[in-house]
Amino acid sequence: MLKKSCKNVLVGAMLLASLAMLLNGCGSDKQAAATQPKTTKVEEAVAAVAKVPAYEREYGKLVEGIYNFVNDGNMDKVPQQGMTGIYELRDRMGYVDALNLLGYTLQDINNDKVPELIFAILDNEKQGKGYYGKDIYAVYTFVDGKIKFVDEGWARSNLQLLP
Repeated sequence: MLKKSCKNVLVGAMLLASLAMLLNGCGSDKQAAATQPKTTKVEEAVAAVAKVPAYEREYGKLVEGIYNFVNDGNMDKVPQQGMTGIYELRDRMGYVDALNLLGYTLQDINNDKVPELIFAILDNEKQGKGYYGKDIYAVYTFVDGKIKFVDEGWARSNLQLLP
């Protein structure tokens, strides 16, 4: 008789546990969502970076390399092509003034849905406020997952972007 009552208690306990699990799982998706771990700040940052287009990430590296070169002469991340005008600007103006005069922009100048990275002089002294110059030092584009050099300008080989 004792064996039968232990068996009934065990079966009853299993049924109660199953019923509790069933009732706990039914009815609330919010509770299920709340039990999932929240993302960390690092995971959020990785997800945010993944949303940035590849060309922007690569262009950012190029801009950083050129900034470092103009700022302190560090040539570790300087591209092999497109630096003639930037060398001239830095050597003629000095580091501080060159940083204030060199700018960049992203513009899709060939209508391929990928903007080109353009380095130019910020020439707003001559033309007035809001004018950012048209004399270009270097143009790069993004093709097949890589930055490609397009063209460059310097003192004796002027390159300009016209309207």
